[in-house]
Amino acid sequence: SAKFKKKMCSTEQIEKAILQDGVAYINVWSQDCDGVNGQYHRSFKSVDEFLIWEVDFCDGAEGRQGYQLTTKDNLDERVTWGGWGDY
Repeated sequence: SAKFKKKMCSTEQIEKAILQDGVAYINVWSQDCDGVNGQYHRSFKSVDEFLIWEVDFCDGAEGRQGYQLTTKDNLDERVTWGGWGDY
């Protein structure tokens, strides 16, 4: 699916969103080692908060993953689906 292409946003984009709106929103998607897919959203009130999360997110990678800057009106709900055993 095209949605699972890795789309990252820059620290500058996060900072700009925080300066404009007081908060930056991102939609996140990932796939674990068992093929389970998930999507959810996160919000950050500082660049430091984002950078700490980003390190943990990247360190915990088990499969394809990514995130994209979004708006409060376009947040992904938390869902999980699939898995290699389902196929």
